[in-house]
Amino acid sequence: MHELNVWHTHDKKLCDLDTSSKIKLSIARALLSKPELLILDEPFSKLNRGSQEEVKNFITEIAQKENLTVIICSEFPEDLSFCDKYAILNGGKCIISGDFTALEKASGIKKTAFIKCENRDLSKDLGMKKESNFVYTQTLDENEKIGNLIKSAALIDADITEAGIRNPDLNEICNKIIEISKKEGRSEE
Repeated sequence: MHELNVWHTHDKKLCDLDTSSKIKLSIARALLSKPELLILDEPFSKLNRGSQEEVKNFITEIAQKENLTVIICSEFPEDLSFCDKYAILNGGKCIISGDFTALEKASGIKKTAFIKCENRDLSKDLGMKKESNFVYTQTLDENEKIGNLIKSAALIDADITEAGIRNPDLNEICNKIIEISKKEGRSEE
């Protein structure tokens, strides 16, 4: 209760507590018997952002400290970005499981380089895709590096104000894998 910041509720009735405290208490109660496996169904759905981070940090720490396996079910992949392994279910069937890198590879979504430049049209000069007024993007192949794009832009005197790489997030990856599985007929609607 101390670690989940709900000790202040120890002398109150459950019905008098806010939703966040109830969720945290249910997690604490589940851990009283020192289980080897903890299954949480949508534990973050009714928590505010601060409480979500607090619970995620707690779960990470307790899992490592107690050698505890934690399975978390969520409709929102962004809630699970702190996990080390994933299983994507669709139509009640597991369509893939593995770590983030394995899912990223299976999705086929590549990293995207972006360059912000106001004095040149990099879509014309370098063949990059124009994303907004001054932001240009290009998908990077496995061996391709953003440095090559920046060098090419510098050679044409582009005034680069920002550059970087965007990695696909877990939500994009999950959606793409589900889309692929539907096309391949590996899951039901």
